[in-house]
Amino acid sequence: MRVVGNVDILVPIGNECFDVSFVVCDIDADGVLDQDFLRANVDSINYKRSCLKMGDDIVPLWTGGQALHICS
Repeated sequence: MRVVGNVDILVPIGNECFDVSFVVCDIDADGVLDQDFLRANVDSINYKRSCLKMGDDIVPLWTGGQALHICS
C-alpha cells in the first residue's frame, strides 16, 4: 500500500465533531474508521441494523463495496 500523506480533519458524525488524523493511501476504499477511533468514540456497532451507537446518537454505518470482502 502506497502512503500519499496525512491530514487532520474535523469530521461531523451524528451530533458531534471529531478531530481525526487520516493517513492518505492509494486504495479503492471510500474511507475507513480505524480501531483506535472506534474504541475511543463508539459505544457499540450493530451490523444487523447497520449503525453505530455513539452516546445518544445512532449513526448509519455503511459497509458496502470491498468492506464486505475483508475480514481481519
